[in-house]
Amino acid sequence: MGRVRRALAILEEAGREFVADDVVTLSSSVAFYAALGLAPMAVLVLVGTSFLGSETRDRLVGEGTNLLGPQAGDALRMALESSAENRSRGLAAVFGVLAALVSASGALAQLQVAMNRVWGVVTRADAGWKEWLRKRALGLGAVLCLGALVVASLVVEAALGILPLPSVAWPVVQQLV
Repeated sequence: MGRVRRALAILEEAGREFVADDVVTLSSSVAFYAALGLAPMAVLVLVGTSFLGSETRDRLVGEGTNLLGPQAGDALRMALESSAENRSRGLAAVFGVLAALVSASGALAQLQVAMNRVWGVVTRADAGWKEWLRKRALGLGAVLCLGALVVASLVVEAALGILPLPSVAWPVVQQLV
């Protein structure tokens, strides 16, 4: 019976701390910044797919239709056709990259604020704009490093896809990558 009471006391304390730290509000603010980055990412995807051939775009639309339904597939087809016809792709790509980096750094900054609050870390109130800029630069560096890791993983997986591996070994290699 002592273990049950101890477990209940731990759960009660965790619940009190959860409410006291306002975790729901903090998590919604992080989600907001993450959602804010979806539009620039969509622009980058559209710009990137505008350079693909029509066969590749058709396959992408087919996958989108299978996954999301016929209405979403039609919307995707219209967006891809519009981006392929648009001549200002370079400018859209530049603004998309800048907006994605700003929103990603905002999401990481808000995540840091949330973690500091939950863990009780006290930050200096007199930290100026240089400290703010340094934190944002570190956040951008983290985003760029994660992006580089994703690209490296995709390159390695594509390179491994070229190798003639037996059908039994391929799922193991994919799980390792």
